[in-house]
Amino acid sequence: EPVFNANVRRLVGKDGLAGIELDRPLYNSKELALDSIFVEIGADPNVDLAKQLGVNLTSENEIDVDKMMRTNAAGVFAAGDVTNASGHLKQAITAAAQGALAATSAYAYISSHGNACQKHAKGYTLEKAA
Repeated sequence: EPVFNANVRRLVGKDGLAGIELDRPLYNSKELALDSIFVEIGADPNVDLAKQLGVNLTSENEIDVDKMMRTNAAGVFAAGDVTNASGHLKQAITAAAQGALAATSAYAYISSHGNACQKHAKGYTLEKAA
């Protein structure tokens, strides 16, 4: 069961995890018996660049994306905790999957404009390592 709005004071157990001690009572006790924990560390998304690009933000200050990780700004894609794509499920594996989808969507977008589109893609020459 998720525990929100509480801080862990210490881990409890001698030969492994037996529980945690919280900074506020939960079910009339500050100690909670358990055999595993999942830690979620909150962070404020950095949306400064998105704002500069004119990307729409949600009321939660997250970048608004569709199911293909597209924003309202043409050619701008976003993924991970900075977006509204995963709701409250902020996990590295989810962000990685969204990143792969955003990259695929960006590739499709650039490809649809043709190789001669200088507005959305620049040609680079890779040099061989010496």
